[in-house]
Amino acid sequence: MSKIYLLDCTLRDGGYVNNWDFGLDNATTIMKELQIAQLDFIECGIIGKNPFGDTTKFNSLMQSSIILPPKNESCKYTIMLNFADKDILKDSLIEYKHFMVDAIRLAFFKEDFKEALEYAKELKALGYKVFLQVMATSNYDSGELNKLITLVNEVKPFAFYLVDSFGTLYNDDMREFFLIINVQLNEEILFGFHAHNNMQLALSNAIQFIEMGIDAKRDIVIDCSVYGMGRGAGNCPTELIMQYMNKKHSCDYDIMQIIQLFKKHIKPIYEWTPWGYTAQHFLSARKNITPAYIWYLKNQGIIDLARINEILCKIPDDKKHLLDVPAIQLILEGSSDV
Repeated sequence: MSKIYLLDCTLRDGGYVNNWDFGLDNATTIMKELQIAQLDFIECGIIGKNPFGDTTKFNSLMQSSIILPPKNESCKYTIMLNFADKDILKDSLIEYKHFMVDAIRLAFFKEDFKEALEYAKELKALGYKVFLQVMATSNYDSGELNKLITLVNEVKPFAFYLVDSFGTLYNDDMREFFLIINVQLNEEILFGFHAHNNMQLALSNAIQFIEMGIDAKRDIVIDCSVYGMGRGAGNCPTELIMQYMNKKHSCDYDIMQIIQLFKKHIKPIYEWTPWGYTAQHFLSARKNITPAYIWYLKNQGIIDLARINEILCKIPDDKKHLLDVPAIQLILEGSSDV
C-alpha cells in the first residue's frame, strides 16, 4: 500500500503574503495546532536574508528552533532553503542532531540543478532529510527530466518534488510529468507535489497526484497550506485535501482544528491582505510567468488587465521564472532593450 503524507507549508509559503510576520508566539501556536491536526510534515519557515525579528524567515537553523514545540513521533519538521541563498547557512550549518528541524527542502531552478545536487549531498551527509524542490518543473522537457532524475537517484534524497511554480499545469499535464518521473525515480525516494492555484486547479491536481501515486504503489507527499495561504493565487488548501483524504482514504485528520486555526491566526491576515485566484494571476499562468511580476505591477499601481497582459507579453523567456526588476522597469519605461 502507498503511504500518502501531507506537508503544511503555511508558515513558509504563506509568509510571502505577510512578509513572514506571524509573530513568534503565534508561529509556535500554529505549529502546535498543525501537529494536533495530524499533519505528517510541518514547515516552520524559510532561510533567508532578513534581520531576525518576529518572523518565520530565519538567518540560521538555530533561530528557527525558537518556534519549534516538542513533536510526536509521527510528525517531522521541515524548513525551506532556496539554493541561491545557501551561503546564508555557510557558517551555521551544523549536524542534524543539534536541531529539531528534521528536513531541509532545497529549492532550485533548472540552471542550478547540478550545483544544487552537489549541495544536497552535503546536507544529507550532515544527517538531514533532503527534499529536492524542482522549481518550475514544467520548464524541463522529457530528456532534461530524465537526465536530472538519473543524477537525483545517485544522490538519493528523501524526497523529490514536481513543482507547479506558476500554476500552469492542467490534469493531463500533471499526469504526463508524473509518468515520466515515476518510471525512473528510485522507488525509495518519496515523490512530492506542490501546486499553485493560478487556474484553480491546485486541489484537482493534488487529488489526481494522490490517486496516481496509489496506482503506482509509490509513497507520495502533498504540499498544502491553511486556506491555501501563499503568494498570489495561493496553494492547495490544507483543510480541503484533508477532507478528501478523510472521505476517500479513511484518514483521521482533524479538520476542525484547521478551521479553528484559520479563524484565530490566518483569517485576520486574509482580511488585511487577501490571496487567491484573480484574473491577474490567471494572466501570469497562461504566459508561464512567475506571479511575482503581478505583485510588482500591483505595487506600481498597475491593475488594468489589458495593460498587465501587454506588459507580460514583453517579458523575455529567460526572465520569466524569477522577478527581474531592471527588466520589468525597462518594459514599463517603454524600452525594448530587455
